[in-house]
Amino acid sequence: MQNSKLVKLLKTFTKTELREFQKFVESPYFSPGRDLSGLLKILKKYYPGFTGRNFTAEKISAQLGKNGKPAGKNLLKMQLSELYKMAEKFISLEGWKTQPGLNTYFFANLCKKKGLYDMAEARIRKEILNSPETGIDWRYYQNYHFSRVELLNLLFLKDKPVEAIENLNVLSETVLHQFLSFAMRYIY
Repeated sequence: MQNSKLVKLLKTFTKTELREFQKFVESPYFSPGRDLSGLLKILKKYYPGFTGRNFTAEKISAQLGKNGKPAGKNLLKMQLSELYKMAEKFISLEGWKTQPGLNTYFFANLCKKKGLYDMAEARIRKEILNSPETGIDWRYYQNYHFSRVELLNLLFLKDKPVEAIENLNVLSETVLHQFLSFAMRYIY
């Protein structure tokens, strides 16, 4: 149990993250159809170290069972696996919240698929204007880069090749700056 991927991941959660993860697990929108909140409540008892003599598969299976009968090993194994997948999604979404460029990129992609080119272009241009310059910092260039790439794709889709070529020049400059920001790690 202690060496499982889920436990390793849960050990890194702050109290706030664990509380938010519980809301995530209990949400019917994100739930895979199985109620995993019971297992998470049991595991939370062992937070933050996930140690102790009762932290074994048998003891957790007994707590997970019903009417005094322990849950089967297969049920526990399946629920641990499903809970780990949900933890991966949770972490991905938490990371996505902090990356406005990625947010814009995915929004623009969905707009393109739906033929809403003007909405996508407006969102991308807004992101490009609002990307704060933070010096040589990979986050700035990543957000800026995703926005510029998506704008480039959109301009070609909208049959605006001249404007797209102008953006190619900006994009090549962005890629150079991004390379320099990564190279700075080796200089210092």
